[in-house]
This record gives sequence, structure tokens and C-alpha cells, in this order.
Amino acid sequence: MSAVSRPEPYGVGGSEAPGAGADGEAQSTSALVALVQLLAERNRQLERALESRIVIEQAKGVLTERFEIEPNEAFEILRRAARTQRRRIHLLADEVVGSRETPAVIRASASALRVNGDWKRAADRAE
Repeated sequence: MSAVSRPEPYGVGGSEAPGAGADGEAQSTSALVALVQLLAERNRQLERALESRIVIEQAKGVLTERFEIEPNEAFEILRRAARTQRRRIHLLADEVVGSRETPAVIRASASALRVNGDWKRAADRAE
């Protein structure tokens, strides 16, 4: 998230502002406008974060089903694949969710994490 300085708001009437009166009211109004802008930006950031998290959780579910693994293992595969390609994890997750075919980078990460061709964990093969 970007660093945004937080304005110190004054009372709505401006009576708490230094030099109350016309200048105090102008300062109060500009402080409120700055605060509203700050809160609107933070709201947009939180909405983007929530949307990203939702698609990541969906991708974990898809990979859990496809590979017959635990959700934490699916996340590790997704994270490793995103790092390998230097991509944002939510963009790769969106690709997983949007296709019936598992992306090659996901399959490669699964293999690297000891998941075999029928997508079962190496520990399951030993049983």
C-alpha cells in the first residue's frame, strides 16, 4: 500500500482550528477534504486486496481438487509458481481459476514440490 500522510482534522465548524474564523474554516474544510480523499483511497486499496484474496482462495480450491492435496500445499505451489515467473500471485491465481487446464508453471511448481504425474503427494505414493 502506498504511504499517504494523514491530515489532522479540525472540528467541522473550525472553532478548534488555530486562528478560527474564515481562515480556520478554510483550513478545516481542506483538512476534511484531505481526510475524505485519504479514506476513499484506503477503501479502494482494501477492495483490491479483498478481490485478490478471493481469487487466490478460489485458485487454492481448484488446485486442491485437481492435485488432491491440502489447501496449504496448493497455496505453496501457487506461491512458488508466481515467484518463479516474478508475477503477482493474484494474477496467476486468476489464470488458474479461468482455465480448465492447469498452467505449465503450476505443473512445474507442483513437480518441484514432489507432486507426481497423477497429482498425488509423494507421501501418498509410499502407502
